[in-house]
Amino acid sequence: MDLNLNKILQTSIENRLYKPIIKPLLPKDLKANTIYNYFKKYYSEINGKAFIETNETIAFVYTLIYYFKNETNFHLSPLLYNVPNTYISLDKGLIIIGGYGTGKSSCLLTFQYMLNTIFKSTVTLKFEKAIDVVHEYENLPQEEIELFYEKYCNGFRVIDDLKSEKEASRYGKTDIYKEILFKRCDNPIINSIITSNYSEENPNNMEAAIENFYRYGGRVLDRIYGKFNFIELNGKSFRN
Repeated sequence: MDLNLNKILQTSIENRLYKPIIKPLLPKDLKANTIYNYFKKYYSEINGKAFIETNETIAFVYTLIYYFKNETNFHLSPLLYNVPNTYISLDKGLIIIGGYGTGKSSCLLTFQYMLNTIFKSTVTLKFEKAIDVVHEYENLPQEEIELFYEKYCNGFRVIDDLKSEKEASRYGKTDIYKEILFKRCDNPIINSIITSNYSEENPNNMEAAIENFYRYGGRVLDRIYGKFNFIELNGKSFRN
């Protein structure tokens, strides 16, 4: 038998290097419009108000549906923001940027409930507000700090309202998301969904909003460009 040892070795290396992305998934056998109807039902239950349908909010929900179904229709979303020298991929995370009250958090909380509770995804979607994570860090006993970082540097997570959090006060000032984001971006098998607002100095300026992630350091910003798809919500606020 003729064995191509070089080919066998190359295949073995590739198999060791490639690890699939660990990601929550919606059922493949349900159509997108069926999931959308589920979404509207559970949105009102979770948020205590009806889902307001506009062209943008409907497009946003369908973008998330296709993302969590791993369907290529995701690439057709009109909300995707193209950054030069990057590419769109279902294997990347999401950074969702927009104004206040555009439904970023409420929609993702609804998807968390559907994925984890209704459809029992084998990979759970975790959700935390950046401000709450900072508060948790500030009140931890010293011996639990290592476990804190291990927790937040792993799992598929929604990091809500990033860049609004203050530096943590604990024997001095610490910007905890510098380490969390760096480690999450460096892990090839996990992703994140990040929500953030436009900067107050540059409202409706997507480029400036992305560049403001430099707060967490140049290494993190560089990795963010390669690790995430960008979604822009520039509609009006629905908050009363």
